[in-house]
Order: sequence, then C-alpha cells, then structure tokens
Amino acid sequence: MDIFIGRQPIFDRNLKVVGYELLYRNGNVSSYNCDDGDRATENLLYNVSSMGLRLLCCNKSAFINFTQKTLVNKLPRLLDKDYLIVEILEDVDLNESVIESCKMMRKEGYRFAVDDYVYERDIMPIIDYIDIIKVDFLQNDYLNRKRIIDKYKKKHKKILAEKIETRDDLKQALELGYDYFQGYFFCRPDTLKGHDVYLNEVKIIELFSELYKEEVNFDRIEKLIRYDAGMVYKLLKYVNSSYFGFAQEISSVRQAISLLGKEEMKKWVTFVGLGGDGKGSEDDERAKLGMIRGKFCENLCASIEPSQMESAFLVGIFSTIDVLLGVEMKDVIHDLPLEKDIKEALLGTNNFLGTILNVVLQYEKMQDYTSEYNKLITYNSSITEKTEEDIAEMFLKSLQWTQNIF
Repeated sequence: MDIFIGRQPIFDRNLKVVGYELLYRNGNVSSYNCDDGDRATENLLYNVSSMGLRLLCCNKSAFINFTQKTLVNKLPRLLDKDYLIVEILEDVDLNESVIESCKMMRKEGYRFAVDDYVYERDIMPIIDYIDIIKVDFLQNDYLNRKRIIDKYKKKHKKILAEKIETRDDLKQALELGYDYFQGYFFCRPDTLKGHDVYLNEVKIIELFSELYKEEVNFDRIEKLIRYDAGMVYKLLKYVNSSYFGFAQEISSVRQAISLLGKEEMKKWVTFVGLGGDGKGSEDDERAKLGMIRGKFCENLCASIEPSQMESAFLVGIFSTIDVLLGVEMKDVIHDLPLEKDIKEALLGTNNFLGTILNVVLQYEKMQDYTSEYNKLITYNSSITEKTEEDIAEMFLKSLQWTQNIF
C-alpha cells in the first residue's frame, strides 16, 4: 500500500527539535486536495500506525490534527500517548461531547494542543486540558501575539508560534517569550551564534583503532567519516589547509582520504580528537536532517545520473552545515575544496545537483516539486520517470537509513 505522510519539525528556544507535526498526503505528495478533514485524519492515523510513530518522529513528540468527529470518537487512543500531541483544529465546536472526550483522554495521559489559535477565539471550556497553544503568527498582529503570552503564561501553558516564515518573525517570537516554533525558518536561523560542529566521540575512537591497524581498511574509514557532516567538514578544511597545498577540487570523501594517506589521516584524527568539548545534543537533529537529505539526494541521483551519486550525497549533508556552524553558507564553503558544481548547488544555483536538492527541499516542505523534477529528467532522456510513490519510497528509505545510523 502506498503511504504519504508530511512531516514538519517543531523547535524549542534553543532551536532543538522537540517534535514533528505529521500531515496526511494522498497521491499528490505536496498537499491533500480534499475538504474531508475526518477522512484525512483517519487515513493519517492508519498510515502512522502502519509505519510506526516512533520511527516517523525519531522518538520525539508527534503533533497530529484531530477533527470534531475524531475527537468525539476518541481516535487519538489508536496511537501511543507517550509520543502523541492531540491537536484540536480551529473549527472544532467545543461542545459537551468534545469536552467530555478531552477530559477522559486527559485522565488517560494524552496531551493536547490548540491549533491555529487567534486571540479572539474562546478556548476556556477546555483550557484545563490544554498543554500547548499553537498561535497563528500570520493571523495575529503584534499586540495580540503579546496578549496571548500575557494571558496564558499565567495559566502555565506552553505557547508555540506557528507559521514563522522570516528571521524577523523568529526574533520577535523569541523576544515575546514563546516556547516553541514552527515554520520554514529552520535553514538559516539568525539566533544561532558561531560554534564548532560536534564530532561523535565513539567514531573518533573507532577511527583511531582502524588507522593504527597493520592492514588499514579504508572502506571502513570512509564509512565512518562519510556519514557525519561534521567530520566531512573538518576533513575538507584539513585537506584545504596551506600545509598541504593541494590544488584539487574534491567530489568525494574517498578522494580526500586518498590525498592525505595513512600517516596524515592519523595526524588529522589526533587533531580533531583533541578538540571540542563533547557537547553536541543540540546539533544532533540538524545532523540527522542533513543525513536524510544526503541519502535522499543520493537515491534520487541514482535514478538519473549514477556517476554523480557521491556529489549529490555531499550536497545533501552539507545543506545544513550553515545551521550547524551558525554562519552563512557562502562563508562556510568559501574555503572548502569542493567541486564547483557542489558549491554552486549549495548556494542555490539550479545546476543538476542544485535541482536535486531543490526537489528534496520541496518534498520536505510539502511543496509541489513537479517542476523541479521535470528539469532533472531532461539530464537523461533514457530514464524511466519516477512516480510520486517512487519518490515517497525514496524519502522513507532515507529516513529509515538515517535512523539505523543514529
């Protein structure tokens, strides 16, 4: 059975992912073209149950919309209360049946959020059962955004600013005291300060062990480095240092390792192993997102131009490196010895690799990727065009692959 599920991350004040909103998609993976909200919720619950809530949300909270009918019928009980946040849609009539259902499920341990809240809406009949109020930032002006904070913080409610579309929106929400944030600001948040990328200490130890063996397994070394955006970044910085004077552009991790050789790789691992403070939990989700994108880009490229799979993978994992470092992408890649096509793709150029990344990003944001995908298939007229189901399967495989690594 074909399954389509949209997933949008939700962040806390430190820009750490605390959960995901899950949305139903039918054959058109960019949206659900139907006004039947009950059917959408029921289909989503079926799909989520089939795939597993923990896998979809990486063991974090899952925010799911519920309609009047699905609340009264207590359909949230189909999912694990330890992970589910029940979102009460804005058009739900808070009548006695709804209130009683919420009260009963609350006693059972379910958590609730009010969706698309505007200041004029009366939610007092269910306020005692609500944990999170999701404020529609676009439909509330500055005064009402502040009023909501003043009114509900006193009642010990968490306030989520949704539909945050710009850096200024995010700054304002932070200044007003909002707790959580949702929207498309994730790629380049202004609030992050420059800091070093986190390196997995276990991987550093494994690299030490591998490099000091009499017979070095370079395939194993490549695998340990390739699947960590922070390590790839530091390796490329090291290769590009004036100490070596290499003039080559890099298109793969294996190429960088070959340029250095065994002895210089030992020095590099020692160098990076001594640095850092061991902190990295706040970067874990960003690294995971880069891995999902990297594998998604690689899978997509494999169906069109297999010779560029490694480059596509690098484009994907480096698409979050600006967030990991807290600086603009152009500044991050300026001194890295990446191939020109890779750099241009990361800076937004619509070359082959950039178009692959565009398809991945549009799919991720639940936008229509058809136009970008049509550009891709012009690069190889002999391929068989992939269906929406094929693209969805690529995404799910990328998600599962990343979960296995982390």
